[in-house]
Amino acid sequence: MMASPRFVFINGTAATGLELWVADSEFGERRLLKDINPGFRGSDPSQLTRLPDGKILFVSNDGIHGRELWITDGTEGGTRMLRDIGRGDGTRGPENLTLLPNGLVVFTADDGRTGRELWVTDGTSVGTRLLQDILTGSAASNIADLIVLPNGRLLFMANDGVHGTEMWSTDGTAGGTHRLTDAIPGVGSSSMQFSRIDGEGNAYFQGSDGNDGIPSADWRLAFGEWRTDGTVEGTVKVSDSAPVTMWGTPVGTAGNRWVVKEFYTGPNSDRDFIQALYVTDGTREGTQIILDHTGSPGAPSDLYALGNGLVVFPQDRDLYVTDGTASGTRIIAEGSLTGYWAQNFLVLPDGRALFVNGDNFTVSDKPGEFGHYTTSDLWITDGTEAGTRLISAMSTDNPRTLPSTASMLDDHTVVLTSRETPSSAYMTWKIDLGTGLVERLRDVQAWNGDAQAVAVGEGGQTVPEVPGTPGPDVPSEPEQPGPVPPKPVAGYVFVNAEGTHGKEIWGADSQFGERRLLKDINSGLKGSDPTELTTMSNGKVVFVANDGIHGRELWITDGTESGTRMLRDIGTGDGTYGPTNLVATPDGRVFFTASDGITGYELWVTDGTHGGTRLVTNQAQGPDSAHPSAVVALNGGKYIFSSGTGLTGRELWVTDGTEEGTTLIQQVPRTELLNMGEITLSADGTKAIVSTDFGAFVTDGTAEGTTWPGGRFGQQDYHAVEGSRWVFADFDRTMANTYEKSLFVTDGTVEGTLKLLDPTEQTIGGKHSGETKLTELGNGLVIFQGGADLYVTDGTKGGTQVIADDVLTFSTLTDFVSLGDGRALFLNQEGDPSIPTRADLWVTDGTSAGTIRIAGSQTWNAGHLPDYVNVLADGSVVFSAASMDGNPNAVWKVNMYAGGLQRLEGLQNWSGEYRPTEAAGFGGQDIWV
Repeated sequence: MMASPRFVFINGTAATGLELWVADSEFGERRLLKDINPGFRGSDPSQLTRLPDGKILFVSNDGIHGRELWITDGTEGGTRMLRDIGRGDGTRGPENLTLLPNGLVVFTADDGRTGRELWVTDGTSVGTRLLQDILTGSAASNIADLIVLPNGRLLFMANDGVHGTEMWSTDGTAGGTHRLTDAIPGVGSSSMQFSRIDGEGNAYFQGSDGNDGIPSADWRLAFGEWRTDGTVEGTVKVSDSAPVTMWGTPVGTAGNRWVVKEFYTGPNSDRDFIQALYVTDGTREGTQIILDHTGSPGAPSDLYALGNGLVVFPQDRDLYVTDGTASGTRIIAEGSLTGYWAQNFLVLPDGRALFVNGDNFTVSDKPGEFGHYTTSDLWITDGTEAGTRLISAMSTDNPRTLPSTASMLDDHTVVLTSRETPSSAYMTWKIDLGTGLVERLRDVQAWNGDAQAVAVGEGGQTVPEVPGTPGPDVPSEPEQPGPVPPKPVAGYVFVNAEGTHGKEIWGADSQFGERRLLKDINSGLKGSDPTELTTMSNGKVVFVANDGIHGRELWITDGTESGTRMLRDIGTGDGTYGPTNLVATPDGRVFFTASDGITGYELWVTDGTHGGTRLVTNQAQGPDSAHPSAVVALNGGKYIFSSGTGLTGRELWVTDGTEEGTTLIQQVPRTELLNMGEITLSADGTKAIVSTDFGAFVTDGTAEGTTWPGGRFGQQDYHAVEGSRWVFADFDRTMANTYEKSLFVTDGTVEGTLKLLDPTEQTIGGKHSGETKLTELGNGLVIFQGGADLYVTDGTKGGTQVIADDVLTFSTLTDFVSLGDGRALFLNQEGDPSIPTRADLWVTDGTSAGTIRIAGSQTWNAGHLPDYVNVLADGSVVFSAASMDGNPNAVWKVNMYAGGLQRLEGLQNWSGEYRPTEAAGFGGQDIWV
């Protein structure tokens, strides 16, 4: 029996997925705290935030309520959901949990009525409430860049719909929440960017007020500088130009100086770039060089602030320290480093830093991967000669790299997670800084590196909740019971062909172990060729098949032979095409396109019954076709689609599934517009962007909420990120001689279209690739390839970053497939891009810790991934893909936690399409009688 748990952390196993775990004070005994979401998916806890009373707030998904705010005191009984804010199974949940000095935690959340806005909690259910609906209505105010000032006020950027995106401040109360700036009067946004906090606790920002000059030589001068203490009266503009640098590292105890390494041009002009160490107070007059010739081009520029007024940095084989003065800049470990590429630093909370020295460099045989060290030294420094020492000598048991954060158990013990090589899984280490003992915790395989100390009652009992007080401006709401959890997925239906049967509907148990023909709809070698398998909200699966008599028609199955039947003979006769564009809706219906021989191809809907399968509206009138696109579901039961004829061009429509409820949203400005492309839903479900040849629509399903931005918008592949924004890749027409694409984000306005990454920073896609393969994870994040690196973006500059360095095959475009649950599989190929010989299979959740190789290089691995796969009940995925040994229709199964890629030899002609069903006969029962 574990003594009172001391630390709460996140860990995962193949059986439980990511869940909340606890450890004792020595991190020696570790166990699952609570299985919040039973099964392999886990609850995926995140954002562990410690309250002053020792309880831990976090965000988790119990499989019923979606991602919500939870709290724990380190006991199973004291681990509970704090409040069901989102009312539903939304994936995003609360974000940006920020602790204020007064003990309140401010965060952003969307309750389905106000959009994503600012909320606050005191750690009680009744004290968890909306702080302020900044942008009134269901739209989000796009809160970002939360910064806590020393005086306890929280700064953030937000858009109230009247003043544009400006600086705001709050103390955690509605009355103490104010807008601080309106630098560009009206709806224009000042685009404030945080710069620094001075010794008096004032924050400095850079922003444009519309009056600054825009010289071509120095972009910094385009911004004015603002200072704020978090109050309206204490917010002023102090300069019409930006400070010297935005990238400095704080140095000194006063907090008014920063050091930075930058290159400057030497005597030989553009052939002589010299790196120097500067100290600055933020003004040009107060900037001076304190260390010259600190390196040649390519030398490291990493500076590490210890938090005690000192900054350390490596230079070649020496370790330096500086206090921001020339006399205080000196070597503290001469010749002790193995080279700048080998060092990796981790600053600890107590003013010290760990760093590693690598040895025995091994060149990688993976394309695009530099290599790694097989042994390493582990060192520590406090910024002094005496305090810089070796902890653990060269050993294969030492970590090769260090993460950006770690957890200190006490004043001499640290726990951290690290990779041995860029391609390996994450390992967890426990290090005694005094004795030098390094221990690998082999049972902690999926830890994210964050452990929070928790305070529990005597003997591990739950600390009782202290009721909070709801704010006077927002009435508290009673806790509502959550929806009845759905029955567990019982089995799958899929399409396969075998022996004397052509392609037919087959069934499999929940592990895809037992597989057999479900119903021989069209006997013989031709088969019924089922397509467009679509799972309804009640678990039944609708599909299109040909029984050899009625042609291609709409069918339905509940996973049993007797429950597999034709829904309706729509296109009387043996028509070839049949229904297309099947889309399931949350309210239990399926929209699709079909022709009954009297009308052309129009919009239809079914509720899964014969009588409920009907034409929605005959837009083209008579036998002509409107050819509606697949519908896209907006919040509030609105479904949008495009349709039109050769006479009118395609237009944008909204429907509720009835003829009277199907209306034109807005007339397209160009009547000759015939090519309307993809309709892409926003991550928050409030809007959609519609790609066309001549521009892009952004719509919320109403005429007044539909905009035609024009400008650079065109036929693009848009991908939803956080809020109502989308990222896309396109050529930057402002850059000369650019043959590679840049990454942009847009909210559907010209002003809201910004560049996140361009080819001068990173190739987007594979080497010389015209494709980019941006892939949505389904949680507001998008992943993409950048040369040999894997990137993720949330639609912000700061949120566009590398999550896996040098792991991709640079010579070809990596194959990604989203699982729809916040994860994606991807495949790394080796050898000639035109004739790959080996492949790795990886999975990612958009984080570095969650990017893991699950199947190593094999000559028999899959050569590509399909457009989609589904996750089975045991955490595995099954997909169809050509193998590298020449089989064009091989079928594969792999567990994303345990690995074990295997070929399912009995499914040689499988189409790759399968869907879960709620059939009672599945799940290991006697399903084939």
